[in-house]
Amino acid sequence: MQGIVTLAYTLGPIDAGRQLPIDHVKFQGREKTPDDSLPWTDIGNSTPAGDGTGTFEIDQVAPGDWQYQGIEVDTAGGEGAPKLVEVSMPADAPSSLAALTAAVS
Repeated sequence: MQGIVTLAYTLGPIDAGRQLPIDHVKFQGREKTPDDSLPWTDIGNSTPAGDGTGTFEIDQVAPGDWQYQGIEVDTAGGEGAPKLVEVSMPADAPSSLAALTAAVS
């Protein structure tokens, strides 16, 4: 069974004299591997609330170990350094048998 992952974020401090306003946060994800060699896949964007916080929901996440990163993007398209988080989506137990019979011979 697949599950839902909710990423919650808070924007970093802004140096008003040197930085442009943040337009959105870009999210990327990938399955975790021992050498972290899989490429990142863009999975969506989120516009932060006025207080600089927000959430981003990822549905249909398969069981396994996953990595997600959030990247602040300013109004000119400039990107900040990514912030990484890892999550493990547990697998459900197998279903029970639909039928089991016994015969004596």
